[in-house]
Amino acid sequence: MKKVVLALLALAALAVACTLGTGEVDFETEEEDGNLTITGYTGSGGNVVIPSKLYGQPVIAIGDEAFSGKGLTGLTIPDSVTSIGYYAFANNYLESLTIPDTVTTVKRSAFSGNRLVFVTIPDSLGSIEGSVFEENRLSSVTIPDSVTTIGPSAFADNPLTNVTLGANVTIEASAFPYPLPGYYQNHGKKAGEYSYSGGSWSYSPR
Repeated sequence: MKKVVLALLALAALAVACTLGTGEVDFETEEEDGNLTITGYTGSGGNVVIPSKLYGQPVIAIGDEAFSGKGLTGLTIPDSVTSIGYYAFANNYLESLTIPDTVTTVKRSAFSGNRLVFVTIPDSLGSIEGSVFEENRLSSVTIPDSVTTIGPSAFADNPLTNVTLGANVTIEASAFPYPLPGYYQNHGKKAGEYSYSGGSWSYSPR
């Protein structure tokens, strides 16, 4: 009987150890000043929840290409993260994305080549770099007033027909799939909703 109890306790301890280890071992990290940057992912993909801490240290950044081409279908970014690197989540299968309002930097092509139909862009961002959301499935996007510049190809290759913008945004000519930048410029860079239909843009004030 004693041997059975000991065996069961050993199995229980092993199960707990495996449970505690699940997740942490899937992330490769670099540490600086007590903070972590995730530099790689070795898990099986699917719906990935990035922890706010690993090994007791806060995760504050996602490094370049860290999750690129890893088979992600869902993603939760914790509000400990402030920076997302080049191609960090590119070439996956993400359909929906919320970027937390702690993030102040999203580098080029970070979410390109996914299947995004919905994205929440936080008002903590001052700019949207080139190709960040290129090659997705966005038909509508709201860009917060905090954004003052939108880089080349930022939303290229999306079926966008509705864009809500703030005033006086500097937009690169190739930022959108249709000639919105010129229309926006010609209409005084006004804040509002810009809609595309029948080959042309129209404007509605907020």
